[in-house]
Amino acid sequence: MEKSHINSDLTHLDYYKSEHRKEQLRIEFHLVEHCNLNCRGCSHYSPLAKDEFLDIAQFEKDTFRLSQLLGQRIASINLLGGEPLLHPDVAQFCRVARKYFPKAEINIVTNGILLKSMSNDFWDTCQECRIMLGLTKYPIKLNYSDIEKKAAINNVNLFDYHIVENFRKDVLDPDGKQIPDDSYKKCPLVAFGRLQIKKGKLFQCATAAYINHINDYFHMNFQITDKDYLDLYQKISEEKILKFIFNSFPFCRYCALKDWKFNDEWTTSKRVWSEWSN
Repeated sequence: MEKSHINSDLTHLDYYKSEHRKEQLRIEFHLVEHCNLNCRGCSHYSPLAKDEFLDIAQFEKDTFRLSQLLGQRIASINLLGGEPLLHPDVAQFCRVARKYFPKAEINIVTNGILLKSMSNDFWDTCQECRIMLGLTKYPIKLNYSDIEKKAAINNVNLFDYHIVENFRKDVLDPDGKQIPDDSYKKCPLVAFGRLQIKKGKLFQCATAAYINHINDYFHMNFQITDKDYLDLYQKISEEKILKFIFNSFPFCRYCALKDWKFNDEWTTSKRVWSEWSN
């Protein structure tokens, strides 16, 4: 169980970039791109995203490929978004993930709003497939005690994944004038090592993986090159993957780490560019 607080002093940076990551890889999938919350400065850009649902066939193809490439190195898989419970087939994703990763920790990371209304099939699947529910608690009117009781009744492990007291503002530099190696060395997102899988491609961070929402909504031109990800279906080895995740990549030039803010008050998004810029 982990709380995903990231402090401005980045005291855990060296630990999370250490050699242990080679044996403890953490993978994340977006089941949906949109969300039923509207958080200012969302680091996955969900307030800007159109309704988009991950195809279960694509997910199964990618999880099978990951099991071939990395096998026992994958310690955990997060199913999130967006808000993953918006996907009508969320239970099926749980079954597929457990099929190919019988020993990994598998979490659904959710804001919890929909948990009390989820079907019996959802709860049965979570219990049978040993799926844990990572609850991100926002300062909204939601009876978390009732949610915890619902999970307990269904014998499903629910834990506080993240308690949102303040919000982190990730500042982007559209001119790409940052030094990639410097950004990489200071980056808390890379430090926590949550690798993103998006339609057969492996990214080191959600910023690069989902920047298309910024580009589409604000008509901007943050560029993704074939050096910013690994294609899981090209000729690729475990060694190449490990080398990739321990080095900077061209997209790092867009992250203005020196301007990031770690104590912004959480509030709703107005969908304006200033939420992700100075």
